Amino acid sequence: MSNQHWRIIGLDTGYNSTGASAALSFLSRIRGFQWFRKTTWFKPSCKLPGELVSWLANATAPNADGTVPGIVLLSHHQYFSSFDDWYQVPAQQQRALISPERRVLWFRGHEHRFAIYDSFGVKDGIQAFGRCIGHGGMPVDRESIPDIKDCNCVLYDDRAYTNTENINVGYNGFITLTLDGPRLEANYYDLYDTLRLTEGWSTDRKGELRGPRFSNIHPDLNRRDPAYISSHSQLVQVEDFLPKVTWYPDLPSLPDDEQRWFTQAEIRQIVDAATGQYKVLFHLAGYTGLRSGELVGLHVEDLKLEHGVIEVRRAVWNGIEGDTKTKSGKRNVFIDSVTIRLLRCFLAGRKTGRLFQSRAGTSLENRDICRRVLTPICEKLGMEPGDARLQAW
Repeated sequence: MSNQHWRIIGLDTGYNSTGASAALSFLSRIRGFQWFRKTTWFKPSCKLPGELVSWLANATAPNADGTVPGIVLLSHHQYFSSFDDWYQVPAQQQRALISPERRVLWFRGHEHRFAIYDSFGVKDGIQAFGRCIGHGGMPVDRESIPDIKDCNCVLYDDRAYTNTENINVGYNGFITLTLDGPRLEANYYDLYDTLRLTEGWSTDRKGELRGPRFSNIHPDLNRRDPAYISSHSQLVQVEDFLPKVTWYPDLPSLPDDEQRWFTQAEIRQIVDAATGQYKVLFHLAGYTGLRSGELVGLHVEDLKLEHGVIEVRRAVWNGIEGDTKTKSGKRNVFIDSVTIRLLRCFLAGRKTGRLFQSRAGTSLENRDICRRVLTPICEKLGMEPGDARLQAW
């Protein structure tokens, strides 16, 4: 991908990443010996095929008017790392095409983590700002020590992801890039769409990068070089990196129709028509206003029936238990005597476990509840779909 100011280039580092050398790459896992991780021995070379190198000569060349675009590289394998193996051969192959003064922005994966690096390059290799965005893979590694200090890892995410299987994994995430003339903005999000970091870049007519300019730095990120981060945060001019709209499409007008809510009478009809655990679930949905994820995330231990209270402490999203949607979502909900009697009858002495669950013992899914239970009940009652914290969860 390219325009007048930028070239975004994908590199196939995986083509030469197999063979006998790959079988020996376990030696680099001897973490006490950094040499094994940094050497080109005992591991795949990841050498770029000759045809690709020839193509790169044109891909990195100046524009027809003599201006030089900034370069963004995308690859699977990392050039360098403070945590893991180095695969520097592709960077050395590009040295004849990209001078050390023309630093590049290099996004890569392979390591299942999120990490930000200052500019670095090996002998006879290009200079690159490394960006590890391998946290889109599974599982996300954590609790590794960034002990290789040759390359300066300035930020990384080492948070533990809360899960019901007690697996020690980190948070998944993704990145968006916005190009606006000579400006580039990268936004890093976790799997809950929470913005973790924004960085801005610009390029001049000589292809030299200016940046990074950090903003929106989430306090949970590990800051290994606070001085570097501070010096690159003071340069931020937010208005310089906001996308500028130059085209206004004709969008269709949206109907101003209000969501239909179930009435109290309709809720009673639905509860009366439901059976088993769904009678209790629909009753709680209609009379407490709990979100679907909060309802199916309830445990028996969360019910303080002697005090008439339900403690909301978690939610389920796509089958995974985690925090509530917002911090204020953790709250106590008071219930009436009718609801207390209904819950006691439903529990029948049960003291632990999920309040609502599938036959396999897993958490319920909102789409299955609506499709398999609620919608058929509404059709049977001749009732239009609505919302009482039942449908639009």
